[in-house]
Amino acid sequence: MGQWVWFSDGFVVGRWGREIEETLSGSQITHNNHYVPQFYLKQWSRDGSTVKVYDTIVCHENVRLWRKQGIKNCAYMRDLYTTVVNSEPFDGFEKELSDKYEAPAQPALRRVSEGVSLREGDMTALVNLLIAQLFRTPAAYSFLMDLYERSVNVAISETLNELSFRDVDGANDAAKSLSACRVTTGLAHPEGFPLNVATNHDKGFVSVRSYTGRQPFLLMLEQYFKGDVAACLHSKRWRIFRLPFNCEVPTCDNPVVVAKPISFNRIDRGLHLGLDTPGVIVFMPLAPCTVIAAGMGWSRMDSSYIPIGPKLARFFRTGIVHNATRYIYALEEMPEVVKIRPRIIDKNFDCGCRRQLEDWRRGQERLEREFTFFS
Repeated sequence: MGQWVWFSDGFVVGRWGREIEETLSGSQITHNNHYVPQFYLKQWSRDGSTVKVYDTIVCHENVRLWRKQGIKNCAYMRDLYTTVVNSEPFDGFEKELSDKYEAPAQPALRRVSEGVSLREGDMTALVNLLIAQLFRTPAAYSFLMDLYERSVNVAISETLNELSFRDVDGANDAAKSLSACRVTTGLAHPEGFPLNVATNHDKGFVSVRSYTGRQPFLLMLEQYFKGDVAACLHSKRWRIFRLPFNCEVPTCDNPVVVAKPISFNRIDRGLHLGLDTPGVIVFMPLAPCTVIAAGMGWSRMDSSYIPIGPKLARFFRTGIVHNATRYIYALEEMPEVVKIRPRIIDKNFDCGCRRQLEDWRRGQERLEREFTFFS
């Protein structure tokens, strides 16, 4: 007879802490992981170092609607990507994001900002940036860990079912083998995950354990960036739209929008819609007056800028504002943003977030020492 123990984590999005880098074994480790690149946010900056920020959740009604904030203090979370490997902090994923996705996109984004023609390879670099941005945020973390949890539950049930037909000694031998292997979970999930399988001879039970968290998240991202999901997005017919004067868009802490118009004034949003579903549009603001977008059935277009009218510009703006997890960033204060998404007043929210984020970090460090995804 078997029983199983399940580990999961709570998660709340926040923006706290100082810019800190620690030195370990002669190398600097990045702890404040920006899930929206700083060079990207500079597209909404007048001085190259600050942006206007609208917080959708505040502690008091007297808090100003908009504030100026340093870009280095925007859209980051401590140790979202920095994990524990072999008992030491490891920030290899942060470096991979910078080298493979951010650096190649910077010249293309600069040309977009200047309104000059894109060069060969620029569209590919921008789509790669969009793919990385779609999945690297705390909002994506929550969605992907829900998928992952379902897969782990299935794997645990199947493992317990297999071991239930053995006596305790036979289950113990099988547990040693199962603990050393990875279980395939299919196209929509990572290649595998470790299960901690143990038996208790005296009490006569089998325990199968795994967890959701940071390292499973990073494992999924690596496969999404390079596998069938990336191929699906690269196959779309991307266009770059130029918005009309006085119809600028902001950006936010979750800037890639997956949306499906339901009616004239109703839009469904989220990764649950699927990326290859008829009627779904995927888009991301590249600058206050420029949006990259693709939809099913769109005719193939070149990389020139396509002018659009106010109606489509409003669709983009509304989708971006509603897609924000918490923070919206703009070149200037935008009263229409406040109308689209009024603030929530919650005096206890920030304190609760700080506690949960610190508990999450400590819990992840403990679990990463027990369940090894990377070595």
